[in-house]
Amino acid sequence: TGQNTSIDCQGTYITGTNASGRYGIYTDDFNTTVLNCNISNFQYAIYAAGTNGFFSNNTLASTFATGSALYIGFEINGYNIFANNTATGNAYPGILCDSCYYNTFANNTVNSTGSAGIYIYNGKSNNITNTTVLAGAYIGLSMNADQAGRGASNRLLNNTISNATIGIAMLGTIATNNTFLYNNLTAVVWVNSTATQANYFNDSASGNIYYFANGTGAWEVFNLIDTSAVQDYWADSGTARPLNATNAVGNWSGTH
Repeated sequence: TGQNTSIDCQGTYITGTNASGRYGIYTDDFNTTVLNCNISNFQYAIYAAGTNGFFSNNTLASTFATGSALYIGFEINGYNIFANNTATGNAYPGILCDSCYYNTFANNTVNSTGSAGIYIYNGKSNNITNTTVLAGAYIGLSMNADQAGRGASNRLLNNTISNATIGIAMLGTIATNNTFLYNNLTAVVWVNSTATQANYFNDSASGNIYYFANGTGAWEVFNLIDTSAVQDYWADSGTARPLNATNAVGNWSGTH
């Protein structure tokens, strides 16, 4: 595509041959808009490496062994918006954010049976909100950083991750200043983190909602008490507040 290109598929299906190096839509330009497309059978249904784009109401799927429904990269300050899309991956993540910066993901649905639902590699300052990850994948959301200054200041707020072995994984040691709040996690292990820097899974007023794989709430097993005059469903006291690798052994592992 060229700059300032707008594509509205109006529900049209774009179907590839499931071959390597093929893209349903590829853009590395400024201000690309992609709306209402049904794209499948490409290595990457959408490959977005441009800036200031808007991608909405698309249904994207990749069954390629090393392909993702939505790929975002590479080493650019993207300022792209991805909203109300459905992304389905197979062996690879449904959404792969590769060295991507300053992007917004809102109200998306991600399905994956592979390594992760969403994978952020060396990304920074991305916002993911109101997104549902219907995993079946090993990891609901995976974040990895192996370069200084990367894996930083991402915010994940009010998302739902279900049916994962690990809800959130932070790989590597240098990820820092990432915030996870108001998320609803159902997994065998809620958080697995090897990061040695400060990352935030709670603040003074709130945190995340954790469920065991069988649907039992964390508050039914751990000592978490809401003492608010008007119940707000966040624990204000209890010996397990806040949940972390020390008091939720087996359900939370690593350094946080």
